[in-house]
Amino acid sequence: MKLSRYVHFSNNPGTGKVYLFSARTCGLAELDPETEKHLTTGQLEKLPLEYQEELQRGRVLVPSGQDERGALLMSMIDAMASKRHLGLTIVPTTACNFDCDYCFEAKDQLTFMSERVQDLVIDFIRFKGPEVLSVTWYGGEPLLGMNQLRRLSRATMELAGENHVKYSSNIVTNGYLLDGDVAEELKGYGVHHAQITLDGSKTTHNKRRPLKGGGPTFSRILSNIAAASKHLDIAIRVNVDKRNQHEAIEVVNTLKSLGVYPDKVSCYISPVSPSDAGVRSPCHTNTEFADFAMTMLQDACIQGTDCYCLDQFTCDHVCYGEGCNYPEYAPPPCGTDFGPE
Repeated sequence: MKLSRYVHFSNNPGTGKVYLFSARTCGLAELDPETEKHLTTGQLEKLPLEYQEELQRGRVLVPSGQDERGALLMSMIDAMASKRHLGLTIVPTTACNFDCDYCFEAKDQLTFMSERVQDLVIDFIRFKGPEVLSVTWYGGEPLLGMNQLRRLSRATMELAGENHVKYSSNIVTNGYLLDGDVAEELKGYGVHHAQITLDGSKTTHNKRRPLKGGGPTFSRILSNIAAASKHLDIAIRVNVDKRNQHEAIEVVNTLKSLGVYPDKVSCYISPVSPSDAGVRSPCHTNTEFADFAMTMLQDACIQGTDCYCLDQFTCDHVCYGEGCNYPEYAPPPCGTDFGPE
């Protein structure tokens, strides 16, 4: 056995403990310094057998001859080629009601998915013939395209029912329009999970994520979270750069005071990327964000806060507005831009 290449250690001088983080599994463990020494020096035989078995289950220890990077690439390729599961990210509209100062999306592409493109999406699903279908509704702000979402959801659920396909969906939304009634309606269309962004305190969030044309958004989103969490599982995403990193944990405290965290609502942080087009934000380097994320995890563990930092995702197919590009039903490469026809 050997130590996974995706394992990282961080020391906490305040407690004398060591934290182990696996970037492969997003697993976090608290260790004593002696265990860290055995792991980093390759003295695995000095670890108790039960420790070794637990670390193998968590993929902290892997077979000596395993090519982890190759295994991950193959699993991604297998997942993308699999006919058993199909994951689609669908953008019913590129329109948005926010003017976030770090947004990477082109703000002049305000299109709504036509019925012709919607029908092509359904044809694509029928062609793929999956056993399991998962849809992520994305934007723009997808709730501005509710008519498109409703029509596509009805057609997708009908197709899934006729072919005994297991169907689920989730939505990525800014939360401004996601009140209790909308959340209940979405649940009827198979949506069970929503991701909403809060970027710190009320003042900071309203500065970073105002309405298009100006205006605050924080209080209404917070009210909607309380109402929507009665119908949907909700994950709060905190987009972090050097301006608001000190307020990330404050979002958790705000959700606690609302009475929804952690039973109904979870929370995670994600870096604002300097590669995003038009971004006007002092971003972290990868190393800076990793150090910040580890510090936040340590603080959360000390405080007994159930807060996690990174989400795992895979890239499938993206269809939005008047553009749905899959020549001869071949999956497009990740990162492909789909714009108006």
